[in-house]
Amino acid sequence: LYNEMFGASDSVYDDGYDYDYDLGLDDYDSDDYSDDDATSLYSEYDVDLSDYEITLAGEEFSLPATYSDTQSLGMTADDDTIEAFGSYSVYADDYSAVAYLYNSSDEAIDIIDAPIASFSDYDGSWLSVNGVTTGSDVSELERVFTQIDVENTDYTNVMVGSDEIYLIFCIEDGVVSYISYYDDTVYDF
Repeated sequence: LYNEMFGASDSVYDDGYDYDYDLGLDDYDSDDYSDDDATSLYSEYDVDLSDYEITLAGEEFSLPATYSDTQSLGMTADDDTIEAFGSYSVYADDYSAVAYLYNSSDEAIDIIDAPIASFSDYDGSWLSVNGVTTGSDVSELERVFTQIDVENTDYTNVMVGSDEIYLIFCIEDGVVSYISYYDDTVYDF
């Protein structure tokens, strides 16, 4: 259109190109994706986490947790407070772990008291559940959590815990590639 109105430019427009804007949404059928496909990428197990020894950098880690539970790990925040309904991410010096903090109150809070909404360990030196860490073989995960049966060891996510506080073990190529802890009670307000 620009070329028609103002004359040709250096670019060439191919009028013969067939633009097909039909994205084929009418062809989509949710039945094409079975429940088996979804469970091979994600499985959930209702587990009482208090029955397991969970440690953070070798120290007992009780759930739920606050930012103060990570201070001895060298995860330092630049701010002293979190604003009302605000969030803050704190990283390990080498980015091998991240804690996501959230303030669900309508007033600012001291960051030291901020609850951890999630904590992820990417190298195995942080979170351990009965000895299972990032880098553990999937068979070790199945040994610790006897109710777990990982069918797709190429790639899947295994969630253990309750609807509110849980751990997710990401499995890639037969090993735990990272572990994340989540506390959804943080968002209750």
